[in-house]
Amino acid sequence: MNRRVAVIAAYLGTAFSSVAILHIMIANSDFHSWIAASMRSGSTELANNPFAAIADQFGTLMANAFKITPGGGLYVLAACLALASVIAKSRVLKNLRVKADASRAANVGM
Repeated sequence: MNRRVAVIAAYLGTAFSSVAILHIMIANSDFHSWIAASMRSGSTELANNPFAAIADQFGTLMANAFKITPGGGLYVLAACLALASVIAKSRVLKNLRVKADASRAANVGM
């Protein structure tokens, strides 16, 4: 029962962390679209201003300066949870524990 809970939790964690990575990437795109639209609406007000080109360049520079990217920790979390679910499902740890117990019993007799 405990192994089943661990496998389900690892699968859910992998899915949620993958969704979080995708959500951050979509938020980055939406943020850039919002900033670009905001700067375009301000440039129509500057139509007769001789410094309009500078304001437009500043808006482009500001929009490109902000980037929302998933951190390395989120990628590591997704990879570790996926690896944990594979290990828990394959029963590799159960086989390792049995071999460790057998070698410990052999060393006790010495």
